[in-house]
Amino acid sequence: MSLRRIGTALSIAAMLLLPTIEVHADPSVQRIEPGESSATCGGVTVTWSAPTPTFSLDPQTVTIHAADAAGNTVLDLSEQTVGPETMAPAWCGDLLGDGRQVLNYSTFSGGAHCCYSGAVVLMDGSGQTLLDWSLGSFGLLPPQQLDGTGPLEIPGVSPLFSYYGDLSFVSSPTMPVVYAYDGSKYVDATARFPSYLAPELAKAEADLSASKPGQDQESAALKIYALHLLLGDGDAALAGLQNRVAPATRGWLSAHAAEIRSSMAQAYTLPGAPTSTTRPAQSSDSAPPSTLIPAPTIAPAPTIIPAPDVSAQPSGPPDALTSSVRTDIVAAVQRANAAWSTATRTLDASALDGNVAGAELSSDLAELNDLRGRGQTRNNVNTAFAVSDVGLDAPGQATVHTHETWYAEIYTTAGRLLQVTPAQSYNETYAVEFQDGVWIVTRNDV
Repeated sequence: MSLRRIGTALSIAAMLLLPTIEVHADPSVQRIEPGESSATCGGVTVTWSAPTPTFSLDPQTVTIHAADAAGNTVLDLSEQTVGPETMAPAWCGDLLGDGRQVLNYSTFSGGAHCCYSGAVVLMDGSGQTLLDWSLGSFGLLPPQQLDGTGPLEIPGVSPLFSYYGDLSFVSSPTMPVVYAYDGSKYVDATARFPSYLAPELAKAEADLSASKPGQDQESAALKIYALHLLLGDGDAALAGLQNRVAPATRGWLSAHAAEIRSSMAQAYTLPGAPTSTTRPAQSSDSAPPSTLIPAPTIAPAPTIIPAPDVSAQPSGPPDALTSSVRTDIVAAVQRANAAWSTATRTLDASALDGNVAGAELSSDLAELNDLRGRGQTRNNVNTAFAVSDVGLDAPGQATVHTHETWYAEIYTTAGRLLQVTPAQSYNETYAVEFQDGVWIVTRNDV
């Protein structure tokens, strides 16, 4: 809840530079180059036939065969193709970190701006498909380790907004998509990786700054709004965008905003959305949607939580950590975080009233003064919040330990984006006191 979390060491010069996040394919992943006919993936040998695409209607059979070191078949695929249709492996590797090799293969149906699809499958003899994908003119990228632990994530490029509205294909913005392993399959988890989205947002902002009214400006504004929906602050971003574009673009964006949000909600699991079914992000030029698969729960950004009714509170400070007292204490921490986020985004100190006190109020007010002096606002976004421990140190005095992940978007007060900071995780300690019938945060140490 203070600059300590985001980092006071950022200089003015550094804030003017958008981050460049270099994310490389994991060393355990092997790209399979076009034109090859065999590859070795761990202890698995993969071979495939690759008939030359033709424009005749004579069918051809494409096969992909994989065998382990003992010669046992662990994967056997075949598909009839006609004309320019093809099927071939793209990459393989130990994505899950359990020694089993995984293969991604893609099919191409032929035609312009259409139609790549495929599957990520286990080469262990089970025939299990981990991900069916269909991404129009685009596809999956090599797997990467995006969260520092566990199975690799699979990024890709989505054509969700191909030919959107009156946009040409060239002007249509692409969208990033990230699939993560949920224990049985790969599912959409794009909103869980704000640091991966940050360079996309930076590029879209640069495109907007360089654009003129027309399709280029509409395309950049559309992508910025869509990315902010993934980041959990679409409404605030839309309001700022309206002030930075030409009147014609403003009207176009207003007319399409609801539809854009609906399209994003169907293709992605947005922050704060209930767990539901989802599908790989795709557009109307793609192949039919793949089988619906469960989406992971995405940690929502904090919202202002109303203070409890004082009249319902006991007259004295609580002296026992009951379940209801613990709930009230944690709620106070969440209110304090949400109030801090609102205050730094709006520079309105009244958001802090009744939500923080003591040293924490002084720290937050100093932070707002610092932002005003720089001519900046900061949208602090919480992507993960877990309570490690709640302790009642004395009647009316509690300590809360949490593990939280935050990133920030830094703007000028005129609404121009300066920087998106990489997401960082923190172990935080809150002092929470019972004052005037309610719990309130008085200190936060990071």
